[in-house]
Amino acid sequence: MNKWMERAVFGVIALAFVIPIALLQAKIDDDESKVGFLRWVDNQEAYSQQLLNKIIIETDERDPLEAALFEQIRTTGSSLNPDFGELPVSAKWRLVNRSEFDPFYLRFGELARQSKITLIEGGIEWANPDVSANVGALVLGFRKLVADMLWLKVDEYWHRGLVQRMLPMMETVTALDPHFIEAYALGAWHLAYNVTVMLHTAEERQRYIDQGISLLKKGIKNNPRSAKLYSEMGFTIYFRKLGDWEKAAYYLGEATKYDHEPWVERAYAISLERLRQEEKALAILQDYDKRHPDFKMQRFTMARLAKKLEARKLEREGQVEAAFKIWQFLKNDDPSDFVAPQEVLRLKDELSRMAGFSS
Repeated sequence: MNKWMERAVFGVIALAFVIPIALLQAKIDDDESKVGFLRWVDNQEAYSQQLLNKIIIETDERDPLEAALFEQIRTTGSSLNPDFGELPVSAKWRLVNRSEFDPFYLRFGELARQSKITLIEGGIEWANPDVSANVGALVLGFRKLVADMLWLKVDEYWHRGLVQRMLPMMETVTALDPHFIEAYALGAWHLAYNVTVMLHTAEERQRYIDQGISLLKKGIKNNPRSAKLYSEMGFTIYFRKLGDWEKAAYYLGEATKYDHEPWVERAYAISLERLRQEEKALAILQDYDKRHPDFKMQRFTMARLAKKLEARKLEREGQVEAAFKIWQFLKNDDPSDFVAPQEVLRLKDELSRMAGFSS
């Protein structure tokens, strides 16, 4: 075989390997882009819900073209599947790969190139020396490694008492790795608990608690399916730290929509109990009890809720004294009960008023 023929044969063999690899690489690139598209759609679902509730996000900061694109996607998605907004990732992935979404995918690419798409990674503050010092590693694709290393620096700052340097470093860590769930959760806990015990005024303590809340909101915005972040916000911040039962119930309720630990449902039910939504709380725990029959603590709460519902029923029927006795029993039986002491005082006043009328 002459050299020309050898080169030709070699070229054919080479193409046999190169072409499939090139096609595969193109497929990988396309899949990565589609994954980005899907993540954006998923993020927009959460963003819209948060905007509607005005708890996490109060004003719509999106470009109008981005907002319009998402509304078109939501309308089309809902026409194909009424549960579009609640679909798990795998089902939504299959849906966005349908031909009906091709125009939206192309439009998404156009808006992204015009910097009119809110990518969930968020911005990176290049002027921050903690970021610029690691640009080489960032460019080489070691963002997560750098984030881990900087997170160790956060811990060092805490032990050295340099609390004022912790938040900027936490912001850097989450900018480098916006899906570093523990960074948001533990960072918020540091700010709301460990830092505040070192401060002397209520204003200073509230400032750091607010910073912890902002960090968790950023985490939820970047990771809208993270039950851990919702539960940290609901229980660690609003339930335990601030005693805001309404916001605690909201965030814990959101956490139950995703893959969560069992305790979240109990905490959600107790938040509802403190909002005097005993019927809803009991229904949640009854369902919980069926799925977790080996657990015991929920049964004490269920028994307490049943008594509260009985007291409310008796009061509606005009049997105020019988209702009062139940609330009094609950107050004495469980000193941690938040509602019973208030109901005892309320019904005591009501009984005094009724006695005054009768005399």
